[in-house]
Amino acid sequence: MPAFAATIPKIVAVDEDLASLQIVRFILLEENVTCELSIFNAVDDAERYLATQPVDLILLDLMAPHGRMEESKGLRLFGRLRATPANAQTPVILLANSTEMRVQIEAFNHGAADFIGKPIQAPVLKARVERILDIQHLRKTLEERNGELEKTNGQLDELMSVVSHDLLSPLSSIEIICQLLNDSLSELEKSPHSPATLVTRIMNQSQLARRLVKNVLDLNKIEDGVLVAAPTFFNARQLLVSCTQDEQPILQAKRLAFDLELPDSDVVGFGDREMISQAVRNLLGNAVKFAGSRIAVCGRVVREPGPPDSAPLLEIAVTDDGPGIAESERTRIFEKYASSDRSTGGNGLGLYIARKVVDLHAGRIWVEPTPSGGASFRIRLPLVFQSADFPDLSEVAEASVVVVSPQKSTAQKLEGVLVEGGMVNVCSKVTGRVDLGDERAKRPALVIVDLQQPDFNVVNLMRAMRDVPRSTAWLLLAHEDDFRAVDPLLPQPYQRLLAPLNPLELLHRVNAILQAAAGAGDVSPGTGRIDARH
Repeated sequence: MPAFAATIPKIVAVDEDLASLQIVRFILLEENVTCELSIFNAVDDAERYLATQPVDLILLDLMAPHGRMEESKGLRLFGRLRATPANAQTPVILLANSTEMRVQIEAFNHGAADFIGKPIQAPVLKARVERILDIQHLRKTLEERNGELEKTNGQLDELMSVVSHDLLSPLSSIEIICQLLNDSLSELEKSPHSPATLVTRIMNQSQLARRLVKNVLDLNKIEDGVLVAAPTFFNARQLLVSCTQDEQPILQAKRLAFDLELPDSDVVGFGDREMISQAVRNLLGNAVKFAGSRIAVCGRVVREPGPPDSAPLLEIAVTDDGPGIAESERTRIFEKYASSDRSTGGNGLGLYIARKVVDLHAGRIWVEPTPSGGASFRIRLPLVFQSADFPDLSEVAEASVVVVSPQKSTAQKLEGVLVEGGMVNVCSKVTGRVDLGDERAKRPALVIVDLQQPDFNVVNLMRAMRDVPRSTAWLLLAHEDDFRAVDPLLPQPYQRLLAPLNPLELLHRVNAILQAAAGAGDVSPGTGRIDARH
């Protein structure tokens, strides 16, 4: 029987012989044909029902007295059903007392999907009903897919239209400026269009074109579900300086005043630096389009209202003195292809991609009005630290550490944090099993295991913890409930690291574990483990 995704298929059986209808019901029930069956022994009742209820299959008796096809009530009903949009495509199996070839030909000439002669054989009815329901299911699936493809094609056409339009402006400007540069340099020096000015204008337009292309590429990754962050530690001050420096030529060309307030030099964020930079540049590009005379960028560390010990957040605000955004549009403005009633056009991708980047970092993005009537776009990102918070890993930097996770992104994140923290001997394995392989011979000082995924093999972990030397330390990353489940099963002590991952806490825990191993002094330097004399 076909597996219908959402609903049970509906079948209508029509026959003036009530006994025949009961036989059809009995066969479908006994043969376990999953369907919702409605039976009618009056043609008018069936026709009224079918006028309002869409069905997947009709079992229709010819109802032709003595085989006289010209008097067939079934064929007349069939013709009327085919004339109505609701039933024009509904498959019909015609039933008849006669199996003569002329009767079957007449049935198929009228457009019947199949023909079954009486007495009805159970295997025949089951097979033919299920075959047609299978075809119906495939037809509906194809119609849905075609609808999705048409919608996607429409979105692609819209995207190509807006991007082509937006790219045309900077590319046309570049072409004109290059033509001017191609003229005599001596003549240019006498005009207001000096080579340096024209090159600056080329840079402005090239940066605009680059941002448009980058947004389209990021959109493709978002739509395909493959936009994955590669988080690293980054200096928040340097990130903002880099982003704003990239926009300086455009700001100067538009004669916009620019205020920049930077966070302290020791503020460290954790995230995908390139993605976050792109989000900030998109906000800046949006501000440049709408600003009247001034743009301000402010980066600072804040805390959400609540407990005094709440985690600090990195806030980046980009403010312009343009016409502002109506309250009704302040959420919609971050949707794909959305645009506000502000006068300048755009492709509606920059803010959408900025929101997706912020979402990927478990942050928050919003827009609020300014006292002067402009707009202030704000991003808040978690996982912000001070340089002084980081442990000194120099004494344990050469310790052998193995990272195991079923998820590639988590394995890369754990390894990346350790390497950026100063560890030089880190190996990551993307697997749901703890198989140290060649790493076992190196006698790893520490094995970090990600237990967050439901497909992780805990039995395999138990065996691995028994197989390696007891001097190897174990740090398990999981949620509290997961620890309660595995704690009674694991054979030797281990350290806990609660999910979600806090990279600074990971570094402190690793440092403490390896410092303790170094204090034990039972390992030689040649093994890659910590030695007490290191």
